[in-house]
Amino acid sequence: PDAALAERLGALGYTVAPDAARAEVLVARQLDDGLCAAVRDGARLVLLADEPQALQPVFPHWQNVRVVRRDGTMWLGAWASSFSWVRRDGAFGRLPGGPLVDHSFDRVIPDHVIAGCNTWDFQARVHAGMVVGWVHKPAALIVERDCGRGRMVATTFRLLQDAPGADPTATALLDGLVEVALRGRAVRTAVPEHVSVG
Repeated sequence: PDAALAERLGALGYTVAPDAARAEVLVARQLDDGLCAAVRDGARLVLLADEPQALQPVFPHWQNVRVVRRDGTMWLGAWASSFSWVRRDGAFGRLPGGPLVDHSFDRVIPDHVIAGCNTWDFQARVHAGMVVGWVHKPAALIVERDCGRGRMVATTFRLLQDAPGADPTATALLDGLVEVALRGRAVRTAVPEHVSVG
């Protein structure tokens, strides 16, 4: 139902499915009960989280995984050093450079982080993150989570700021998110034919 997001994905070469049931990947900006149920039933979701929200019930309630603003928190980096990184392998291997977020990310630096991920998440499910000071208070910038028969991949990178295709880093990150969402699922083509926007 998000016409602007559907138009953007179409401009990037994705075919927008007529409905969520026929989509290989769902793309949304806000997690809701309907999307959570779809993921549990086997849907693959890319969440472009650009506002505060809880990521339950995809994540267990005791973790309290949530998207929070950086402004006014230790993750802003105004009073202490912060370091952001991306695992540049697998789906994100097409991003050049080392693990630290560099100037090629200047258009997508997030205003939010994903707080509440645990050590296991950082070992296996977090593809990009941030730490403060001497490697304290880690927060995720990209995290995946299997739930039921499906999977959600959430990011706080600002991938919707520029015109579609204007920023190659944003385009490569979005393509990588879709690839992670589809991992382990047989698809008809290397690039998914159908996405649904919610």
